[in-house]
Parts: sequence; structure tokens; C-alpha cells
Amino acid sequence: MKKTDQQITGLYIAGTIQERTRRMVPTDNPTTEIVTYTVTDANDKRYYIDDYAPDSYHEVGDYTVLPVFVKPFRKKNGDPSYSLSVQKAYKHQSKGESF
Repeated sequence: MKKTDQQITGLYIAGTIQERTRRMVPTDNPTTEIVTYTVTDANDKRYYIDDYAPDSYHEVGDYTVLPVFVKPFRKKNGDPSYSLSVQKAYKHQSKGESF
């Protein structure tokens, strides 16, 4: 099987969209929309997944499979934590001349 630009491999979350919220960031000069989905799996485990600048929206009540990546971080109190974000297909953007 030949890999195409649209195929995404890796970690996926499968479940039903229970809720979705949206906000704009940064708050002082909003330029990017972030949609947060609450997804419940077959074991009733909830996942909160951010979708930065989405092209479309998933409907509440729909079953979906989302490719995600984990972003580890430290909370303000120093405790380790993580967030889940929708993994997008790679779009090559030149940051200079290749050599």
C-alpha cells in the first residue's frame, strides 16, 4: 500500500461526540478558532479533544474516529498533564530554500 499525503497514522480516539464548544484565541486579538469535542468511548470514558482551526465540524451525537496527538505540559502548579489535539494531514510549507 502506497502512503498518500492524506493518510494519517498513529493514535486514534473512537467514540460518540457528547458535546462541542468553541473559542477564539488569543483573547486580546482573536485569530484562531479552537473547537473542543467531548468524546465518550464504549467504556464511558470521556476524552477532551481540541481541533485548531477546523475546516468542518463533527455533529453532537455522531460516532467518529479522530486521529489525535498528545501534547504533554506542566500545569502552573508544576504537576505534569497532557492535552489531546486532532492530528491534521501534513501540508508542506516552505520555511526557506532547501539545499
